[in-house]
Amino acid sequence: MERIFTELSNPVWWFSVVLAGIAINVFSSYLKGAIDNVFSKSSGWWKNKSLARKKAWEEQVNKLASNSKERDDAVAA
Repeated sequence: MERIFTELSNPVWWFSVVLAGIAINVFSSYLKGAIDNVFSKSSGWWKNKSLARKKAWEEQVNKLASNSKERDDAVAA
């Protein structure tokens, strides 16, 4: 325990902690842009996929609403 207190009172230890904090902060600022870009692209992909699925569903509903044979076939399936 005394060795820990001795290390904590050493200025070299504090200097290395500060340098490590600065390095982590700089690294994270560069990494943040890349992560934001990935999430932005995946969000757009998901939105487009959802819109396509919604459009297909609406087309299916309209087709069944306008054609009684298609509706009977869908009920039988």
